[in-house]
Amino acid sequence: MDDYDRLLKNSMQEFERKVEREVDELFEAARALPDDVCEVPWIGGTYSPHAPREELVPLKQRVVRARCAQHWFEFEAPRWAQPLPLRLKDCRALYNQPNRRLMPVGEYGETLRALGWHYDRAQPFEVFYSYKLGPPE
Repeated sequence: MDDYDRLLKNSMQEFERKVEREVDELFEAARALPDDVCEVPWIGGTYSPHAPREELVPLKQRVVRARCAQHWFEFEAPRWAQPLPLRLKDCRALYNQPNRRLMPVGEYGETLRALGWHYDRAQPFEVFYSYKLGPPE
């Protein structure tokens, strides 16, 4: 493993620990709300904050993976493509931007969503983006 890979691995591990605490705090805070339905932090969608804690574990793990995917994308993609959109509506909002090169960023976000935010299963952004551009004419 080279220095860059080691640095990335350490950064991802540290970030994941930090985000796990944040996610736990947000889900616990939502339990105190009177609402029966809340928006899932960062990734959108809805959930019942009063569901048994053990039923929320997979959802919390998905949120953590999404935030980690967004952090990984900071290393993976160029600055102009930042940040990786996490909510579906944010991914799709990039489809109609005047800056057409952002459309594949939204599509990449949707791809990662479909992969359950397992960014290690995704093809590199540069490869994904090059397929979207098509062959040179």
